[in-house]
Amino acid sequence: MTKKRKKTSKFFVFVSFIFTLALTLVIADFCSNFITIKAFSNSNFSNGQNAYNIYAIALNSATQKTSAMEYASTMQKQSAAGFVYEKDNKFYVIASAYSELNDANLVKNNLENEGLKPEVIKIEVPAITLESNHTAPEMNALVGAVTIYKTVFDNLYDISVALDTQVSTEAECFLFVSDVNNLVSKAKLNFEAQFNGNLSTEILYIKLSLQDLYKKVEDLKNFTQNSTQTFSSKIKSTYLETVFLNINLCENL
Repeated sequence: MTKKRKKTSKFFVFVSFIFTLALTLVIADFCSNFITIKAFSNSNFSNGQNAYNIYAIALNSATQKTSAMEYASTMQKQSAAGFVYEKDNKFYVIASAYSELNDANLVKNNLENEGLKPEVIKIEVPAITLESNHTAPEMNALVGAVTIYKTVFDNLYDISVALDTQVSTEAECFLFVSDVNNLVSKAKLNFEAQFNGNLSTEILYIKLSLQDLYKKVEDLKNFTQNSTQTFSSKIKSTYLETVFLNINLCENL
């Protein structure tokens, strides 16, 4: 029993090393000593939110959620997201996710070369088209509210890469997360300032979803690394949670 545990532990340390190496290859041109927090741009989303995809790397799948959760817990100790995603009655344990399919495939190929069996899972986020019967300030607040999710994903992904490749220190990454938190706070406050009366079902759902997003990023900002999850893992799981908040928002508008 002891030998089996040691073997499992070594396996996940190895997976963590290869995972970090793969990330390094993906961002070989990421050579600055700091990252720039990207703010959302309303001009690119005049009617709401454009549809987009992310490409997740799953290192395990199971037909039982309990099995997936057990594997996920182990992955979170090794700086992978350990995010459990259900699709077609199957539970996938996601390690990380990418905006570009080529990046995901590069990581997949490197992991396969080391004898692992990763899968690339395409996750689709639908478009959101906003009604035009709003004032200009209201529309600006609406667009900011529905596009902030992709902005958070992009920024947290960059922070995750900076941390894993030691481009930025953990202390610096906490400051970057705080900047992302400020972006979410700004979008949330702007939205609440414009829609503070009797709210339609759709507007209320956006408000509640923004509150959930703010809480998740706030929790990340205040995260304390522990024996069950690393800071790197928490960043990845948070950016995945953000994507699925975005999907839920799309489905309810």
